[in-house]
Amino acid sequence: MKSSNPWKPNGLPGLERAGSMVLVITIFLVACVVLATPIGGAVTSNEADGIVCQIQAPLANPIDPCPLLEQANVLMPRLTRSAAEYARKVAVGFDPERSLRIQEALLREDLAWLSRGFSRQQMDLMVFVSVALSLEQADARSVELRDSFAANGDPNDQVRLKRIDLYRSEALQLLDELSASVRTVSDSELRFHF
Repeated sequence: MKSSNPWKPNGLPGLERAGSMVLVITIFLVACVVLATPIGGAVTSNEADGIVCQIQAPLANPIDPCPLLEQANVLMPRLTRSAAEYARKVAVGFDPERSLRIQEALLREDLAWLSRGFSRQQMDLMVFVSVALSLEQADARSVELRDSFAANGDPNDQVRLKRIDLYRSEALQLLDELSASVRTVSDSELRFHF
């Protein structure tokens, strides 16, 4: 007669306890992973669009970042290649440890200086997409600093974290303000070049 326990191979009765122990350890590890997920992190997924939004570090701002990041991800492929490359370069240049409002003003000044006749909506669009891309980078840096602070307890890491949290809060506020404006940008206005 065959054993009904899948953890106990026939002929090796001593492995029954080992199999049970493996099951207990597996359940324990799954529970640890679930409990270790940061509280306040936002994770959503829209399988129809293939878009996954994951903000790992806790957010102080009550604005849900996922619809805003998804909106930026939908807009990016609609931009011309030169506009998308410009937005990526700007996002990399944004420093999440400095005031976002000052960096936004500098970006708008740069767009005006380029003197290509950009409309107000086109400027809003470039700011929106660039800030959304920078928010994902700021989140990654925040997670890195939180891990470093947890390991070392360096007060400088805590100061830097506060700056990044302020940047992330300002970014969400700005994206929320611009979201309606960029939603109404026409296809012809999306086709601009740098």
